[in-house]
Amino acid sequence: MKVILALVVEYDAADWARRYDVLETDAVADFTAVVRRAVADDGIRQTLDTALPMMRDHLTVHTLDGLDGVQRDELLDQLQHARDADQEAALVAEIREHLAAHPQDLCGREPRWVIFRTDEWDNGHFLTGSPATVYFPEGDHVQVDFHGTSVDDLLTDTYGRRGSNAALGVDLPTATLEFDDYGDNVPDLLGIPTNHFDGDGCAIYYSDYLVIRDGVEVPVTQLHDGDRFVDYDGPWLAARVGRDGCDVHVDLQPATQTTTATSSAPMAGTPTT
Repeated sequence: MKVILALVVEYDAADWARRYDVLETDAVADFTAVVRRAVADDGIRQTLDTALPMMRDHLTVHTLDGLDGVQRDELLDQLQHARDADQEAALVAEIREHLAAHPQDLCGREPRWVIFRTDEWDNGHFLTGSPATVYFPEGDHVQVDFHGTSVDDLLTDTYGRRGSNAALGVDLPTATLEFDDYGDNVPDLLGIPTNHFDGDGCAIYYSDYLVIRDGVEVPVTQLHDGDRFVDYDGPWLAARVGRDGCDVHVDLQPATQTTTATSSAPMAGTPTT
């Protein structure tokens, strides 16, 4: 077992010069020499041994140029992991901030996941947020452009050049990231449900379209699976209700029971087909 820790020794140059009666221009060199001597003379290690008796004989102290090749590689690996974690945290924060500032891009709905795919540049394929696919809890999605943010820079800094089919998925509530060189795997890695599939008998409504349910006019967004409602062309059963971005998709079946109200004229906002 091995743990590599960073010990940072910091001192104001002017304070050092005054305290130890050296020229301020010589303070850095003098300070560095003292620290190196403390390492070489085992002063720092002995102090740590005293403070941590259970670690006695298991501590070594080195300057960076005193590390051997294996230790340098281990330290570099730790630093890279720490940097990636910072970059990923910054990426998630930037995504959340942009989406919160642009609710109109989401039709006022709460986003759940975001998937970034690659775009081709002169020097290869890189993940991009222009555009990205934002998914909602039901599995439907919209395209959102992250232009003007630092998302693309963070994606490039963290993931670099990738294959043309690569994708990165972000779980917004948990800040979990899933990368795969075959992007079609990412929705499953994130647990995104299969979206509503349009077929015969599926009507597509704008989200502000109104229908009559239980004798009351309501937005079509309030329909649920199994609801009976009246549209301009007759009573229907909503066999399944899904969303696709700002649109509402309803699998229609003829209502088997008499509804409580009828519509005498088409309502404003006839559904798209």
